Amino acid sequence: PRASCRRSSSRKPVPPACSRRTSAREMASILMRRVSVSALVIGLGGASGMSFASAAVPKQESAFKQLSVKLKAIANLGRLSALAEWDQLVMMPDSESASDDRGDMLATLAAVIHERSTEAELGALIARAEAEALADERDLANVRLARRDFDMMTKIPAELAERKAKLASSAYASWAKARPANDFKSFSPMLAECFAVAAEVARYTRTDEAELYDVALNEFESGMTAARCEVLFAEVQAVLKPLIAKVLASPHQPSGAALSGSFGTEAQVALNTQIVRDLGFEQGRIDVSVHPFTTSFSPADVRITSRFRADEWYQGLAGSIHEAGHAMYESALGRTGMPVDTALSMGVHESQSLFWERHVGLSRAFWKCNLAIYIFFFLGVLLLEFVHNSFGV
Repeated sequence: PRASCRRSSSRKPVPPACSRRTSAREMASILMRRVSVSALVIGLGGASGMSFASAAVPKQESAFKQLSVKLKAIANLGRLSALAEWDQLVMMPDSESASDDRGDMLATLAAVIHERSTEAELGALIARAEAEALADERDLANVRLARRDFDMMTKIPAELAERKAKLASSAYASWAKARPANDFKSFSPMLAECFAVAAEVARYTRTDEAELYDVALNEFESGMTAARCEVLFAEVQAVLKPLIAKVLASPHQPSGAALSGSFGTEAQVALNTQIVRDLGFEQGRIDVSVHPFTTSFSPADVRITSRFRADEWYQGLAGSIHEAGHAMYESALGRTGMPVDTALSMGVHESQSLFWERHVGLSRAFWKCNLAIYIFFFLGVLLLEFVHNSFGV
């Protein structure tokens, strides 16, 4: 490069190097070096099979790939909202102020999710992806589900989405406060407000459903209707009622004495953690909450809770196995963050949890396998009770 010709205020002007006389031999040598470098660069470009003009222009991504980026971002925001809800139900201080603040946080997240889920650019990408020749069935399903969700979300006002999220937080706090005293009267107004908001959402999103309940039901069990539920429940009721009556009328009534006693919560949590690990819930955590539930932030991070009583041990076990069934279903889903890798329906979810709780947890094979664990557990309980009664520690 040529030397600078700028003057310095503290020095005398220095003549540039280019002002020196250059011999013909030196000039020829400089030109040859420049030609050699240029040839090398052009040769490398040709060897790689591309020109520098084509390398400078990035290839335009397909509409589906651009859509995937946005859908994954929306899914991650939903997972953050689920994390805030899990914290409220498991870790957050039990106070009205904390509940109010958490409701504001969840409402803010709901507003952001609604904005990202209804933006015009997202709708345009869905339309473009629908016009693309996608060969993969999963990709086609993702576009179809994206269209369904976008059309539904755009019908719901942002204010309603925020209000619904805040109400859910307040309603939980109200229910948790009323539950110990079985005070339904104090919770009833909040429950009525929940029904009113659900009906409001249904009115906004209603298409050709026969009843508003069908609209709400469709969010949890796609395609199901109240009329179909009536038919299914009637079939179950026709078989179940006589069976229950027969069991209750039997002279051979089982004793529940073996279920009762004095059982520490920490010991039950440790025992049930071992049980669900053996069943297949190998990752994730188990905590204590007012009501058992499962939440998933990704297939690699699924968390369950159960409820434990100090005077009875089976409720905690049944709840733990039930929620482990939910968790194992969530853990088996794909990690793409795309719509096709979300739970299919509440019916499928409950089929898995109840399979493990009722068909496995109540089977002879289950108890044959886990009997020794419970024997040691009860021996430990009896030993602790003996030490406490004998030595006061």
